Amino acid sequence: MISSLHDTSYSGFGYAKALIFGEYAVMHGAPGLVTALTPKIRVVLNHIRPVDHHEPKEVNAIDIPSLEDQLKKFLRIPLCDDDPILDADIDVDMSDFFDISGGKLGIGSSAASIVALIQAKLQIRHSLHLPPLTKEDIIQKAIQFHRMAQNQMGSGIDVIACTIGGLSLVSNCPAQPEITHIHPKCIPPFVVLATHQQAPTISYISAAKKVENTKSYQTVIQSLTDIYIQLNHHIITNNHSEFLCLLDQIVSQLKTLSTIIEMPIIPDVFYKLYPIAQNNHVILKTSGAGGGDIFIAFSQNKQYILDFIKEIPTDSGITVLPFDIAPIRYE
Repeated sequence: MISSLHDTSYSGFGYAKALIFGEYAVMHGAPGLVTALTPKIRVVLNHIRPVDHHEPKEVNAIDIPSLEDQLKKFLRIPLCDDDPILDADIDVDMSDFFDISGGKLGIGSSAASIVALIQAKLQIRHSLHLPPLTKEDIIQKAIQFHRMAQNQMGSGIDVIACTIGGLSLVSNCPAQPEITHIHPKCIPPFVVLATHQQAPTISYISAAKKVENTKSYQTVIQSLTDIYIQLNHHIITNNHSEFLCLLDQIVSQLKTLSTIIEMPIIPDVFYKLYPIAQNNHVILKTSGAGGGDIFIAFSQNKQYILDFIKEIPTDSGITVLPFDIAPIRYE
């Protein structure tokens, strides 16, 4: 039956993502809010063929230079005990995740590519009439693969967004993620801004891991956790004004954390835009582990955001990403 797969292509996709809040503390189980965005990475598997061995359960994919080679490693790791061990030619379309100059946009390409591969593997299982996996099993396997690709670092919240779409409120990552779908009306209007600068996520997480047992690091993580717990409450109660006030406190905590991990979580261009945002009643924050490859701008009124965008200096390199919240794939 497996030989019949050879002449059929199997494909999958993973959404882009932007972390709204949860930086660093989400790795320690704190709540975080992440949105899936409409751009997709697509993976196509061609010329499926069986192999007689599988990859080890733990792959240090960070040492594998090519994305296609990484995905080939993960292709040979079974999703569950009855999964066939296969090889294939792999085509990856990442064009949505790059700007016109060829720079990455920082919207979750590594997570999305792994999710796309798993979705293609699920298509193969369907063709072989194997039992479907639950949403929870799919998410756990995607988190496992992504942590392999990042030297066992990361919370998995980005993988959750890339897998299920929509807005997800997540806690207890990475071991036992609890996920709640959030309606877009529960948070204020926002846009995602690209700096078109590369932010080496793994370097920031590695720096945090080195100091995670220090009192100074744990103090900041606790402060961030307290903020995220309150933000969680304001989302559930649909309290936009308190949500915005509290969101603005994240920046100062991340600035403190920068000195602890000795890496610039918040880039210089952020401080140039911040007063412009304030003057337009806009809350501006970085998104993700650091380096500032994307920002998010929030306000009670969408027009305030549009006014802010008009005042962004043309030489700042900042552009608005024309992406919407992606539709939900798994309820």
